[in-house]
Amino acid sequence: MFAEAYPKGNTDFSALLTKVKAANPDVLAAATYFDDAVALTRQMKELNVNPKMFGVTVGGDLPEFYDTLKQNAEYIYGATQWEHTLPYPGNPEYFEAYKKDFGHEPSYHSTAGYAGCLIYAEAVKRANSLDADKVREQLLKLEMRTPFGDYKVEADGFQVAHKMVTFQWQKEKKVTVWPDELAASRPSRPGVVVVSVVVTPAMLAQVIVSGILSGGLYALVALGLGLIFGVMRVINIAHGPLLMLGAYTTYFLTTRLNMNPFLTVPVAMAALFVVGVLLQRGLVDRVVDAPELSSLLLTFGISIALVNLAQLAFTSDLRAVEYITGAWVLGGLAFSKPRVIAFLFAAGVTALSFLLLKFTRLGKAIRATSQSREVAMMCGVDVGRIHMLTFGLGAALAAAGGALLAVIVAIQPEMGGVWTFKSFLVIVLGGAGNYPGALVGGLLLGLVEQLASLFLTTQLSEVVAYVLLVLVLLVRPSGLLGGRQT
Repeated sequence: MFAEAYPKGNTDFSALLTKVKAANPDVLAAATYFDDAVALTRQMKELNVNPKMFGVTVGGDLPEFYDTLKQNAEYIYGATQWEHTLPYPGNPEYFEAYKKDFGHEPSYHSTAGYAGCLIYAEAVKRANSLDADKVREQLLKLEMRTPFGDYKVEADGFQVAHKMVTFQWQKEKKVTVWPDELAASRPSRPGVVVVSVVVTPAMLAQVIVSGILSGGLYALVALGLGLIFGVMRVINIAHGPLLMLGAYTTYFLTTRLNMNPFLTVPVAMAALFVVGVLLQRGLVDRVVDAPELSSLLLTFGISIALVNLAQLAFTSDLRAVEYITGAWVLGGLAFSKPRVIAFLFAAGVTALSFLLLKFTRLGKAIRATSQSREVAMMCGVDVGRIHMLTFGLGAALAAAGGALLAVIVAIQPEMGGVWTFKSFLVIVLGGAGNYPGALVGGLLLGLVEQLASLFLTTQLSEVVAYVLLVLVLLVRPSGLLGGRQT
């Protein structure tokens, strides 16, 4: 038996699934929410992890699970309290009446509440009184079948009759397969060729590949944060929410205009560049020369505002862009198609950013301002304009990361928080204000996380990353490549 937990906010399950694959289980169960359930299922397909039975709850119970994954959700099991297809008395009538009155299907919470009202009404009827003790006496005696299922309690009030049901996604529908008396169909599974367990060197190679792919995205996102800090000395806590807005830009362009999600990257970058410029001119410019704690507090407030505005505008519903799935298998290693393409785009954007900084007039002005604002001003550089463009460029790089993440993980307003902290970790590892250091730090963080997940546990992988951070600060406080180098 193999069991392992993972930390909140985890977006890459490659190392964990590599260990699962090596264990070659017959049954795999995951207790997780929607965004993790989607990411986990996608990577299982990419890494060819094929247990005879795979069940996931509660994320796999939602209709959006199949809408997002489509064929990749077929044959997956889940558990639920109630389904409108169950043969309970009054269930079909209740289901149709609820939809008519409220315009959407009821959840099991609504159905349980409705059943509770029916049970209480029956107890009052039998007691012929509203006296609490008399009603309670009848509730303890009552045995009843409702649209939610059977009701019967023990002397202490504990429910003993209601049954959870197991369903399976079959041909786009949730089909009850257990218990037998409620089952609408038998369990089904595709014909799968069982892949032999990979040897340890192959497992190591697989997680290294996954670490490099993750590290490329880390580097891209962290580059924007490092650029802002290096030039303006502003600690931008709002970097993650800007990434989130980039992800939503890709989602809406893909779903509403049917654009290729990877081609939305420049559009998202342009849109968030404008947002960054407006934020810098309206708010951030006021704290450029203030103590660093002032910029931290201001951008923390901006972060909260952006997240709450996103919740108002987009709701907290989880969304996903399902564009390309599966993996290319080379030499026994699985290369996730969406992650490889995202890595290539990230590498391209990062390379263009370095070329801009190294060879263009604007890039030289940015680097000069980063090295010495006073000297740059004496040389005729408009420092205020450079600050504005730098913040816009940093926001654009965050947007690029968000746009690429949209095809990998589920999107929701609070998704950016973990990326803010990972970006800080990356720039401290590579050297604060050192732009090539962001690339080195990103790749290093990706490798450390994946290797720690393989040799330890997924939960401990983040601990190892932060232990590495502490060691770097103790041994080389300026970062691996030194801080503020251009």
